[in-house]
Amino acid sequence: VFLDIFPDFIQTVNDCLKPEDRIILKKSGNMTTELRIIALTKLGINDNTKIAELLHCSVKTIYNLRYELKNRLAIPEEEFKSIISGM
Repeated sequence: VFLDIFPDFIQTVNDCLKPEDRIILKKSGNMTTELRIIALTKLGINDNTKIAELLHCSVKTIYNLRYELKNRLAIPEEEFKSIISGM
């Protein structure tokens, strides 16, 4: 449903990543945990504990995935946050 509401979401995220670090959906079409974290952030949920509850994983997993994502950005983190929140 999220991708129906924001059809350009994945392309927008990938445009912010280094070319070699772009995210490709699996054949099933399900978003990766990374994309789900970004999607929840877009929806205004920023608390790692709440995101972990919603995604049924540990807070440490959320922290680690966010850290890895920051390292994969081709643009400054603040610009990425602005782009995601403004979509």
